[in-house]
Amino acid sequence: MASFGRIVERGYVRRLAAEAHDTVDMFSSHRMGERERRAAAAFLRCLGVDFSPDELVTPEGDPPDIIFRDARFELMIMLDDGRKMHADWKEKANQRSAAHFLDNLIESYHPSVPIPLGDVVSVVIARLGKKVSHYGSITCSQLDALVYINFLGRHLYPLSEAHVPRELQAQGWRSVSFFFAPYSHVLSVTPDAPTFLRRIEGRMRQECQNPDVWFSLRSGAI
Repeated sequence: MASFGRIVERGYVRRLAAEAHDTVDMFSSHRMGERERRAAAAFLRCLGVDFSPDELVTPEGDPPDIIFRDARFELMIMLDDGRKMHADWKEKANQRSAAHFLDNLIESYHPSVPIPLGDVVSVVIARLGKKVSHYGSITCSQLDALVYINFLGRHLYPLSEAHVPRELQAQGWRSVSFFFAPYSHVLSVTPDAPTFLRRIEGRMRQECQNPDVWFSLRSGAI
């Protein structure tokens, strides 16, 4: 007979599998709006903005992806080249479903590699340039670009410095910000950008210390 501890462990593994399968579903096309609102919520929390999730609205038309008060966020999710989050989580869900105990889920440890802010800015410029080509500078001048960066095995080195190249300003966005957990950063703004973004231009913020609530759409999550 399995020990009580093993029974509890199996139950925990089943919960991990169920959570992974729910995450797989979240990356399906019918939940795109939810994914975008969750990314915006994480950005705002780590930026230190007090808000209600109900204020994050997915409009009927596109762009923007999200309307938040007077902000018009055009969201871009930035991953490693060739990586698909849906495929990543599908593989993880299958592994957890096949596991019986936590020992079956042990993975090799690989230390995270720091990325200087300047390198992040360069990648952001390159990726946003594709959206500018699609929408045009006039449309972009009415949008607040928000980039959610999710790299495997790499993290932002917050003490590094970087200037905002003219190339980014020339793209014409009303503002440009990014979220690279656990940091939110407003790279550039124009005089027409929302006030809460203009007030903290150029500042690296890490105002939410609880990763369990970063992406939450529940009221009262802090």
